[in-house]
Amino acid sequence: MLKCVFSKQAAMLGVTPVDNIFLCEYMPKAPEGYVKAYLYGLMQCSDPYADSEDMEKALGCTSEFLEEAFAYWQRAGLVSIIAGSPLTVNYLSPYRVGREVSTGVPMQERRELVEELSKIFGTRALSGNELRHIFDWIDVFSFEDGAVKELCAYCAAKKGARVSINYMDAVAKAWADIGVTTLEKAKKHIAQESETTGGAQKLLGHLRISRRATADELALYEKWTKGWGFDEESIFALCAQMTGAQRPSFKYLDTVLESYRRNGSVKPEDIDKYLKRRDAANELARLILKRAAVDRAPRGQEAEEVERWLNAWEMEPEALLYAAELCQNESSPFSRIRTLVTDWHAAGVRHMADAREYTEKNGVFKAKRRQKQKPNELKYPQRQISDADYDDIFIDFDDEGSD
Repeated sequence: MLKCVFSKQAAMLGVTPVDNIFLCEYMPKAPEGYVKAYLYGLMQCSDPYADSEDMEKALGCTSEFLEEAFAYWQRAGLVSIIAGSPLTVNYLSPYRVGREVSTGVPMQERRELVEELSKIFGTRALSGNELRHIFDWIDVFSFEDGAVKELCAYCAAKKGARVSINYMDAVAKAWADIGVTTLEKAKKHIAQESETTGGAQKLLGHLRISRRATADELALYEKWTKGWGFDEESIFALCAQMTGAQRPSFKYLDTVLESYRRNGSVKPEDIDKYLKRRDAANELARLILKRAAVDRAPRGQEAEEVERWLNAWEMEPEALLYAAELCQNESSPFSRIRTLVTDWHAAGVRHMADAREYTEKNGVFKAKRRQKQKPNELKYPQRQISDADYDDIFIDFDDEGSD
């Protein structure tokens, strides 16, 4: 196989054709040095052995400068950057600007967007393949140009200017799934995510956990704030409920917040009212046990029941203490108190006077428990034994009998 090429010395004698449209329309507007890069690159198109290092040496510039220069010419529609490392450029005819190019889209129509993206990524020049992905967000997911710019800026802020197009693609698909395709929605989504991330990090610091919030923790924080309606003040206030926990965590706090949410206590003022009601119920539960001659602190379930009697059933505290007095001599005082109070509730008794009247009419308990009857073991039919039967089975040992 024969392959013939010009030597570098022979290339010096060659000619590089330059379209007049470039000289008249593009060259006068181009920044200083960018025309040199374009023309030198145009010459290299005929030299298969040329590389970017030759251009850097010949023009006395850096690789970063060349990336900026060819990013400019790509925005102008005269080249398409195929790859960023090493920098690989495909030259296009100036007469085809505005038509379909290697990116698969009319570059002239999206020149402004490409220029805005170049500002976001700085010295990084987006390749034609990367631009195809970005333009797909518009064509496939119906992104607005503004949303595209917000997404690219968001990804660059998180991962740096060299963020991979695969990462940006994944973010674009996630945004599209939740309908974030306009500039307004993109800004709102980013603001909410920033608020969630900042809030979760602040909560970790409050719990003396020095690390970044995990994806699961961020999801929990978002659920508490966006789903359940807790604000930061409420969440921090309820952290006190984990004081006795050996290792406070978002998962533990989730169970605490869930119990308050069920009670409709998510705002600071509602939580404050609930805590006062609970403290009052705990104190009443202690007094009830003391009045019933039970020498111990109330258990959690007992305190919850007293809270229900006090707040949901609207029983007077004096009536509940009266119930405790009536059950002093019972073997299971609190259980008997529960039975008595339940009977009162069913009869509509809430006040002390009604409780006394009800007790005088019906006794301590509305219905006495039936005495347990001992059943016959196997319920065989029983036969009565007569005196004659006893005579038949009785043996007289004094009677020796006769032969």
